Amino acid sequence: MLSHPPRLFGQRIYGSNSIGRVAVSKTACWGFKSLLPCAAAKENLMFSKTKNFIIEVKVELMKASWPWEPKEKGMKKYKELTDSTLIVLIAMALLAGYVGAWDFIMLNITKAITYFAR
Repeated sequence: MLSHPPRLFGQRIYGSNSIGRVAVSKTACWGFKSLLPCAAAKENLMFSKTKNFIIEVKVELMKASWPWEPKEKGMKKYKELTDSTLIVLIAMALLAGYVGAWDFIMLNITKAITYFAR
């Protein structure tokens, strides 16, 4: 064993890591204390993250533009919502009729072609 660090070009060489020290399992959270407080800290961190998430969701929902005025009461409050829903349902019915009609036409054309091809 060497009693002193080795020398290179007259200078002492010391082992070092440019990144820093690597955390070991017993020192990663609370220094040299046991891992038990570390686990408790992670549980509290999980609950605080969940709480912060819920608070942030509430803040974002307050910023959202809703399709009704908060002062209106009863079904008047949902007039824009019901009108939009009705328009969507009518559009879906028209689209279903259009697709159904073309399906019926194409089915009859295919039947006619296969009937005469026999």
